[in-house]
Amino acid sequence: MLGEYAQQILSQAFFFAIAAITVDLLWGYTGILTFGQSAFFGVGVYTVALALAYYVEGALGTAAVMLGAMVAAALIGAAVGWLSFFDRASPIYVAIVTLALPVVFTQVILSGGAYTGSSSGLPIPVPAFSIMQWYWVSGGLLLLVALVSSVLVSSDTGRLLVAIRENEERCRYLGLRTSRLKIRLMAACSAVAALAGSGYVLFGSVAAHSYGDFVFGTELVVWTALGGRGTLVGPILGTVGVNYVSAVLGGNLPFVWLLFVGFAFVLIVVYLPQGLVPAIAGALSRVSVGSARARATTLQVRPAAAGSGARRGNATPGAEQGTPVLELRKVSKRYGSLQVLDGVSLQARRGEVVGIVGPNGAGKTTLLRCIADGRERSSGDIASAGSSRRRTCSTPCPSWTASVSRARTARPPRCGGGRARSSCRSPPSTRCRSRGSCPASTSRPATCPTERSRRSSSRWCSRWSRRSCFSTSRRPGSRARSARRSAAC
Repeated sequence: MLGEYAQQILSQAFFFAIAAITVDLLWGYTGILTFGQSAFFGVGVYTVALALAYYVEGALGTAAVMLGAMVAAALIGAAVGWLSFFDRASPIYVAIVTLALPVVFTQVILSGGAYTGSSSGLPIPVPAFSIMQWYWVSGGLLLLVALVSSVLVSSDTGRLLVAIRENEERCRYLGLRTSRLKIRLMAACSAVAALAGSGYVLFGSVAAHSYGDFVFGTELVVWTALGGRGTLVGPILGTVGVNYVSAVLGGNLPFVWLLFVGFAFVLIVVYLPQGLVPAIAGALSRVSVGSARARATTLQVRPAAAGSGARRGNATPGAEQGTPVLELRKVSKRYGSLQVLDGVSLQARRGEVVGIVGPNGAGKTTLLRCIADGRERSSGDIASAGSSRRRTCSTPCPSWTASVSRARTARPPRCGGGRARSSCRSPPSTRCRSRGSCPASTSRPATCPTERSRRSSSRWCSRWSRRSCFSTSRRPGSRARSARRSAAC
């Protein structure tokens, strides 16, 4: 059984761990490094403290005040999120706002004088709970928040958060409004941090400005990094472990305990940059995989016999290497008279890493389309896992057309001339600089400027070809006609 001192330290660490989970959701899963969660923790602390000290009494009023603190923190978090994540905002906005928020909160509390307690703190009446009861209340609240967070990160929303962390620009190209999602996440995490602060001030019976300052916000980030961000378990273990060890060392070694804690933090950051929990999980997985392989090898061992040598003698070198999982045989692709791919052949075996390297316009994306679709190529064979997919038609399949119209790479789409798509649309009233009007986008370039006037009207021709290649027509062969028009111009 734990003593009262250990239960008190763990109860305090449990409330801090709830705030650390919100840091993990923002930083570990979404990639938003924030130092401002301490300010929302402080909002919960001082909202409940001021209400109980001057306005509210009783359990029902306390519960209402805690709910009001969560709503106030959510509104402030939404405002902070809007300032940090609005469209075209650079990542520096997040750092500036989250760094300034604890400083502003601390100055507001210190300037409140006797009303807020200033630097001396604000004592409040607290519920008559024992240390054991607070231990179970804080532990149960931490378990509830951890379970809800686990459900969140395991859902589709959690996968979206990880996708935003890995490549937010691509998520935007896929049509996801990442700014709104991050603002909602910031508001929800702010409310949870305020809930932790509300419970902590009832447990500690004193509201102090240090619970919302920049130092506490940095400690939350450090505890999350030590335990392992992106794991949910890591912030809990990091927070509880650091607080408990610091309390024990602070009592036995009152002058050097910070040195030991700092030294351990440096070692973990240098040698275990992902944190303790991912390192321990990786070591356990390697041990389990090694033991499983050892058992499998033991089961396959047979006593030495004459037949074993015969079996080894009959083994073929090809069986050891394995058959190719992907094979291209003389794959070619042309758009009218424009030859993009010409007799490309390659093999990729299991376990190999095959790279396609070339300058812009060499046909790398076209080759990947041929591999992914199977009918995109003009000639040649593509064998995937031993099954050949021969060319059956010259037009892309509807699923590929839909995927092209919905999903693009993170690089802005470009057309002839190297300009972005937004600058390639010309108004229908554009006139030829030499004579006559621009030909229709669906006709052949019969009226295109001749070779004699190519230099004088090259700018018009480039503009005309770009508008033609982005015509709304999706009929088969329009890409080939666009390529011929671009080549002619």
